[in-house]
Amino acid sequence: MKKFILALMTVIAVGVTACAGNEENNVDRLFKDFATEKSAEYVRVPRFLMWVGTAFASGDEPGSRIAKKIKGVRVLELSECDDAVKARFCDRVNGLRNGGLEEIVRMNDSGEKVRIYGNVKGEDIKDLLVFCGDRNGDCVLVEIKGKFEMGDLADIMDTEVKKYNGGK
Repeated sequence: MKKFILALMTVIAVGVTACAGNEENNVDRLFKDFATEKSAEYVRVPRFLMWVGTAFASGDEPGSRIAKKIKGVRVLELSECDDAVKARFCDRVNGLRNGGLEEIVRMNDSGEKVRIYGNVKGEDIKDLLVFCGDRNGDCVLVEIKGKFEMGDLADIMDTEVKKYNGGK
């Protein structure tokens, strides 16, 4: 009986560890799998460089306030890759919602698609994932590490909409 309980506990521990590892690494795995594709461009801005950059951010504008909350950025651009690679990539991005990320914003403007995902807990959002593009055109994924509030996103969107509409 002791051997059975020990074996059962071992199986449960391995299962929980495997599930936790897979859920937490979905975004990391996505970047890792596609950063090495032919014609893919990958850039990572580490925490130290973000800290140096925010030293120049001043004022109480929404952009400055939010920039100080950013801990790191990764960008993966696949626009020059084959259509088959873009299609696989889009399918994987669509599957991120099943991996614990929540879709916060979805926009489609003249065929240009933008989706913003995040780990949402109440009014707090930890780590944003911004996807721009589609299966046949531009294809960019940006991960913004940090802890934000829903109001931060609303402020940025209001500012950008005003710029888009000519300051109105």
